[in-house]
Amino acid sequence: MYTHPYMPGYSLSHRILAFVRACAYAFTLCISLSSNAIAQNSDVDQIAKAHDFVSNRNWSNAEALLLPLTKSQPKNPFIFYDLAQVYENTNRVDLAKQIYQGLTNTLSADPNQYTVVVRAPYASRLVSLVSLAQAKLNAINDRPAIVPQSIATIPPLTSTTAIIPTTPLTIRQITYSQSLREKHLTVSAAMKSWAAAWANKNLPNYYASYTPDFRGEMPTRTAWENKRRETIGRETNIEINFKNLEITSLSPTSVQARFLQSYFSDNQSSKARKTLLFKLSNGHWLIERESIK
Repeated sequence: MYTHPYMPGYSLSHRILAFVRACAYAFTLCISLSSNAIAQNSDVDQIAKAHDFVSNRNWSNAEALLLPLTKSQPKNPFIFYDLAQVYENTNRVDLAKQIYQGLTNTLSADPNQYTVVVRAPYASRLVSLVSLAQAKLNAINDRPAIVPQSIATIPPLTSTTAIIPTTPLTIRQITYSQSLREKHLTVSAAMKSWAAAWANKNLPNYYASYTPDFRGEMPTRTAWENKRRETIGRETNIEINFKNLEITSLSPTSVQARFLQSYFSDNQSSKARKTLLFKLSNGHWLIERESIK
């Protein structure tokens, strides 16, 4: 029997078996880490889709997305606020009231921690999420009492019912946590830097505006960089403007920015609705995804 000079007593077959087991463990670990990263990205997508459904009053599709999110993102108050709107508009006012009350109780200690942009015909303003929840709660309390009919009974509360957690949100433990007011300012600044780098053909800064793994619709990051270098390189006198900016907080480290982009150069001009998904990485807001309509 052959034994390794530095591993006396261990046969070649034993060492091969140990190596195979180590490789299998490493592969399993990589798959697990990849699955966690995919799950986190999936949650961000689902939150954005759910918010769009709520904005368009598509209550059934919104609820189908929001209920699983209350379990995977139990400390994200925006998910519960959207779910409360679903309940309020689908004859489940008591459930909506419980969530609004839970939000006001939980977020009152730091009301400016979570804010949203409220759009108006001529201007937009920042409003704290707790004040919106309180306004909703007041409106529900001011409604005249209505005797529920048998066809619209309120379902009993069960352990699976999605209600805002009774324990306070541990927002202090979230790294780089920002209010939407701060996010609006920092994301707007990041967008201006991104547009300036694009217009000035400053490719290193332009690439740095994106997350390291961003590759657009290309198979690799290198392929995307080469494509953008070719496209930007043949343009002259580039000018990029954006207006009607809407910023939505999806999580403490994810923000969605929607705006109307105007692109001008000596060769072409275009206008399009663009959506950028920003991710907070080491204190910097970087573009994680990009889409144009």
